[in-house]
Amino acid sequence: MKMNHYATLAYDHARQHRPKAFAAMADPIAHFSRLGEEVENRIMTMRDQLLATPSSPETFEDYRRRAYQARRQAEEMVLAEMVW
Repeated sequence: MKMNHYATLAYDHARQHRPKAFAAMADPIAHFSRLGEEVENRIMTMRDQLLATPSSPETFEDYRRRAYQARRQAEEMVLAEMVW
């Protein structure tokens, strides 16, 4: 099973900050792989929700900037809730 970026963040965080719980896991790779997929899906869903309300007429550059900000905001909220 391959871990995505969010799975790796969660894996490293758990290994460093919750070593006993981490050591007790039967299959940490599978657990964090699933968690990473859930985190990524949640970030994309939240990003889409934040992005759904367009500003008044916007250029492609405005939209791109707003999409980046929405993703960062979603990522911050989801990581705080599900990983940290």
